[in-house]
Amino acid sequence: MSSLLIKLFKTKLRFKKPKNKSFLIYDYASFLKGTHKFLFKNKKNIGIFYSRGEELNIYVLILTIFKKGLKNLILNYKKTYLELVKPKVIFTSIDHDPMFFVLKIIYPKAKYISDQHGLSKVVGYKWPHSFFFKCKSIAKKLGQKKLKADIIFVFNEYEKLWMSKIIDSKFYVLGNTVNNFYNFKKNKKKQKKILFLSYGLNKNRLKIDKKVFNTTYKICKKNNFKLSLLSRHNSKFEKKYREIFISGKWLYIPRKSKTSSYEAISNHNLILSTGSSLGFEALSRHKKCIFFLNSFIKKILNWRFNNEGFFWTTYLNEKNIEKIILRVKNSKLDFWKKTSRKLATNMLVYDKNNMLKKKIIKKIIYS
Repeated sequence: MSSLLIKLFKTKLRFKKPKNKSFLIYDYASFLKGTHKFLFKNKKNIGIFYSRGEELNIYVLILTIFKKGLKNLILNYKKTYLELVKPKVIFTSIDHDPMFFVLKIIYPKAKYISDQHGLSKVVGYKWPHSFFFKCKSIAKKLGQKKLKADIIFVFNEYEKLWMSKIIDSKFYVLGNTVNNFYNFKKNKKKQKKILFLSYGLNKNRLKIDKKVFNTTYKICKKNNFKLSLLSRHNSKFEKKYREIFISGKWLYIPRKSKTSSYEAISNHNLILSTGSSLGFEALSRHKKCIFFLNSFIKKILNWRFNNEGFFWTTYLNEKNIEKIILRVKNSKLDFWKKTSRKLATNMLVYDKNNMLKKKIIKKIIYS
């Protein structure tokens, strides 16, 4: 009860009737990610539906209660809001929220587009996929076989396969929108620069991050390599990271913007990852990458390969980590492209400059 009161206290109240918007972004978090800017041009008439209680429109609430009563209030509030705003297109990059895929059922007049942003849809790190079962449960309550959308962009064929079992939509396997947009610089010099992609300070991932990074630092010191840590946080968190990870002369790279992570990847020769989607984005662009996995990470990635490969491993002792780092680092580029192609395309497809995505969106908007 106390948490609900705190949430209501923080909610911004709106009292005017919402204006018509031809383009609506579902979830403020999706707006902040800014993915829509890479796919839609000249969208000035943009609205945001705040799905997490950041805003509440009193006009819409009163109208909803007057028309429908208090039963199914949240769902009916959304329906009333959409009927007033009359959007032609509703977009989200928060593709792990099942409620987005309910909207077409309650308001079928708009076109609904979902764009995958991350690899895992394991809500709260539960296993198996709670997203999958939640979608099935909601569809059953609504008397539907499946939830619905018009277009769903996904990273790979596996995402398409299992999502098509619970959501009725057209699916397109076209990778990550931001990664598709960013052009990596070509490093002509043979530098000894290694970049470790931190998964942040999440307790479920920190143990393996710490083990791999600390071991890699010792290997880099031994082989005269330069090691950097790419953070998910800004520069204010550097002290916290240095308290957690091994002390030494390694570079902390803060997140400054939506594309700063890609700039960091572009400036390094070898990328180390414990299963972040950013690592697979780099792999899709032929960057040399190594993936360090454990049973937990394999589950949330739906890992369908062996425990050990040319550029991935579950064996995290210093001897094996050094062996795989030297092996990948010293491999010829042509050999690397050929060796990495199968896993790269299985995990994340690359659509240069989002050409195909834009074409599909243009077709559905003007159809």
